[in-house]
Amino acid sequence: MADILGYQVDIDAMKPSTCGMIGIARKNGRKYFCKQFNTPVLPGNSKAISEKTARKNTALFEAFRTRKQRVNAVLREIAGIGGNIVFPIQETVYNNHWMEFTEYIEGAIPENRYFTTIAGLSEEKKLLALKIAIGALSTLHNQRLIHGDLKLTNIMLVKNSSGNYVSKIIDFDGAFFEDDVPADSIIGTMDYYSPELAIYSDCEDPETRAKLSKYITTKSDIFTMGLVLHEYLAGEKPQPDALPSALQKLKNAGKFIYPWQILLTRDKGKPPYQIVISGKIKEPAYVALISDMLALEPEQRPTAAEVMSRLNNRKLQIDTEPWPGDAILIIPEIVRKSAVALRKVADGEARLYEVVLSDGRRYRRTARELVDTGVAFSKGAGGAWPAPNPKDGIEWDLERIQKSFVSMLPPKEAGMYELVDKNGVVRKMNCNQLKLLRFAKPVSAASATVSETLKPIPEGPGPISPTLKPPSGATKPVSAPPESAYVSAPVTPPSSLRPKDAALYALNGAHLMRNGIRFVGPDALNGVEGYRFRMSDGREIFMTPQNCQMASFFQKR
Repeated sequence: MADILGYQVDIDAMKPSTCGMIGIARKNGRKYFCKQFNTPVLPGNSKAISEKTARKNTALFEAFRTRKQRVNAVLREIAGIGGNIVFPIQETVYNNHWMEFTEYIEGAIPENRYFTTIAGLSEEKKLLALKIAIGALSTLHNQRLIHGDLKLTNIMLVKNSSGNYVSKIIDFDGAFFEDDVPADSIIGTMDYYSPELAIYSDCEDPETRAKLSKYITTKSDIFTMGLVLHEYLAGEKPQPDALPSALQKLKNAGKFIYPWQILLTRDKGKPPYQIVISGKIKEPAYVALISDMLALEPEQRPTAAEVMSRLNNRKLQIDTEPWPGDAILIIPEIVRKSAVALRKVADGEARLYEVVLSDGRRYRRTARELVDTGVAFSKGAGGAWPAPNPKDGIEWDLERIQKSFVSMLPPKEAGMYELVDKNGVVRKMNCNQLKLLRFAKPVSAASATVSETLKPIPEGPGPISPTLKPPSGATKPVSAPPESAYVSAPVTPPSSLRPKDAALYALNGAHLMRNGIRFVGPDALNGVEGYRFRMSDGREIFMTPQNCQMASFFQKR
């Protein structure tokens, strides 16, 4: 039993680990975790090595000592005992080896049970553990401190007294600062390397390494955390969309293919290969987030704080403001039908748009390509105006409609159309509304019939004359009664409008009476608030407040 800084350590009972030997120490009746590093080794007085080698090894050890002391001092400053960052409490040199003592964590899940434990958690509990770890990582990154060896098992899971699992970031063996990237070696796990860390580790030339070191930043940890996030939510690492020929040969030979290899390996004349997010992850915001975290270029990855924010708000990153000079309209509702993110990116002098598909693959497109693929609409040349459904028997008055709208979505069903206004807002209108606004006009008798999508609803509040009800079995519209019939039955007063609408609008009683239109009352269609009106032929139509004002049913106060 050895006494080291007052810790009682059974050196013979220590077990081998990746970096050295690990064991349990005791001090003042409490348990601690201790680790002895195999390398570097501080040369002793032995004559077994040359003086030159001894000087070299001493320099390596002292560089290691300086880095570790700086890292440990910052960890002790930003973290505390019992927190979510498990840091070395004390360190020393013992038998020419570096040794550290850290807090012993009770209730920690053994490494061989991580996957089964995580698989048994609900998504809510998985996200709780992940957010704790990402919050701790953000604290580290605020100090420009890179963990360097994040992986599933270095985010320790601990079951607390309430039955929830909390996470703690452990194992800072290879941690370093952005301004002090190790020139000799990187301690890490190749499965979780970022592309830039893999390139740096594979480089042996000191001068080239010095140049590459500036690309090693906290964003390297973000790539690794993206892999961990994917493992938590899908139970596996993400897979490639296809494998380059060189990697396919390795896989056929039974070799493991690392995620960073997929991004860095190409076949001549073919586009880059990509990482695909598992279909087990259903939330589009999480797909977009993981895809961004696994971006090849470090600057495209979010910060730890941004990762936390996006996990919390689950908002899709859809930039609706095009590049200056691109006469296109980007509508979030349309983008979401095929993509989970869209943003402007500069590629040299080119001004492009990056689209992240629903499986996490990323493509860069020109404004023209966005329009051609239906992701955006052109503001020039009158926009897109698909022909009306033949069943509706109408044709567009483009000169009038283009004064208020810039484009129209392809119709999904007869009788209903979606128009895009100058602000990118999609407005739904049926045939009757379009004709009332004189955006469309009938081209056949078919236009005089009620659209299949319009169904009568029970009469709402307000005095509705019984003469407006079509007689039973009627196949033709009922003629409007004489104007005198409406004079004795006043139009519903403005108080029947919703308070928020009554503050802006009043019913245009004169216009309604002249046209034989009766106000039914407030209603909602597909979750959109609006109002019902009974037309002179007995049909009932639904209109939003904005469309009511455009049709002169409402007048502004």
